[in-house]
Amino acid sequence: MKLIKIMMMMLLVVGLVACGGGETEPAATDEGVMEGEMDHGSMEMEEEETVPNEGAVIEIVSPAEGETFTVDDQIKVEVETNYAIGEEGKHWHIYLDGSSWGMIMGNNKNSVLRGLEPGEHEIMVKLANGEHINLEEGDMVKIMVTE
Repeated sequence: MKLIKIMMMMLLVVGLVACGGGETEPAATDEGVMEGEMDHGSMEMEEEETVPNEGAVIEIVSPAEGETFTVDDQIKVEVETNYAIGEEGKHWHIYLDGSSWGMIMGNNKNSVLRGLEPGEHEIMVKLANGEHINLEEGDMVKIMVTE
């Protein structure tokens, strides 16, 4: 059991280093979800290396396009995918308004966004392979957050 925990922590450290050294990268939870913090201005999406999806698909199941929330709501982002997340380091990323919100590891197919400011927000999800390279195509929805 200790060996499994050590191996999971090593994989987590490797993932953080691959995400940019972990300077402002979110902290991990027990479920393998890398949850975001409120300030992501320094982690904007840049042109990065991607690989073809080769049939892999990720779809945002929740929230729905155009759904409205309040600033106090916890917004559950839930996806469906045919990609073998959790195997060989395969995982997915959440981007909020073009900035990295978090990395979801293991076989988790959901994460929670908290602390969003009022206004329209774009939530994008992308699959990533074991080398931490995003697949080309993901999914995106726009939501509204009110006071």
